[in-house]
Amino acid sequence: MPGGFIVQEEMEILRSVDANHQTLDEANLLLHYDMQMIYQRNVSNSTQKDT
Repeated sequence: MPGGFIVQEEMEILRSVDANHQTLDEANLLLHYDMQMIYQRNVSNSTQKDT
């Protein structure tokens, strides 16, 4: 797993979710969505570097 910043982002998400008293299901959906965004960003960044 590249970089520790992703773990940091996860922790921030989980902390904010906990503060909002959301359900675990909602937390998992938010986390999954955020990880998808981070992954997409990393993929597009590395694709641009290759070309």
